[in-house]
Amino acid sequence: MDDPARPFDLVIVPGRMPDRLAAYVRDGGHVLVAGAVAPALPIGTVLGRRTTQGYWRIHDRQALPSLQDTELLFVDGDYAELAPVERPILTLIPTAMFGPPEKVWSDKVETRIPGLVAVDHGKGRAAYIPWNIGGLYYRHSSPAHAGLMADVIDRLLPGGRQLKTSAHPLVEMTLMRQPARGRMLVHLVNGSGHQDTAYFPPVEMRDIRIELAQDIRRAHAVALDRDLPVTANGAYRSFTLPSLRAYEVIVIE
Repeated sequence: MDDPARPFDLVIVPGRMPDRLAAYVRDGGHVLVAGAVAPALPIGTVLGRRTTQGYWRIHDRQALPSLQDTELLFVDGDYAELAPVERPILTLIPTAMFGPPEKVWSDKVETRIPGLVAVDHGKGRAAYIPWNIGGLYYRHSSPAHAGLMADVIDRLLPGGRQLKTSAHPLVEMTLMRQPARGRMLVHLVNGSGHQDTAYFPPVEMRDIRIELAQDIRRAHAVALDRDLPVTANGAYRSFTLPSLRAYEVIVIE
């Protein structure tokens, strides 16, 4: 954070936020903190640390476009209870009766406890998810939790995503810069052949569209040994990889 030669658009903190990040945000940085340990930021009053098996109700669908068809997000574990806010994005529904069948959910209680807050701090902006969304996704891989994280990140990125793609979620993509050589590398790993401890021939992926927020003149797929036509799309430059087997690297100049 202290090296001006390495600017960061967004810092994501899974757990306790280091104190020095407060100055980074104050000076114009952006941070996302998730977990039951509240950060030293103006997120509101912390009333305590609780444990529940319940749900978060979605109120602000404009803030969470990935969750337009979702009403509730499940939560299981510790959370930091924050004082109510004026326009909550998520609010807590704590543990309710789960049996017998005719009484399930009959004692449901709606609260005003927020499950997400976003605040300005100095010149920067911060978001705080006061529960362990990362741990829940690791255990259960809920698409709703992934959508929540993606939407919050999109709102915090000052210039939007640097890379967009139509690739299947099983395609891992990494963008690497090589300033000394005046180029970037986009690595694509096809994970469709991975199953627990085994690995099988991956399913071929076709027509993967990639958009980079970068002015580029050439994109060359090394494994296919061909140049990919580049087109302009507003602030982005786009190209399509016709085929991905196990691995590909695209040289961007």
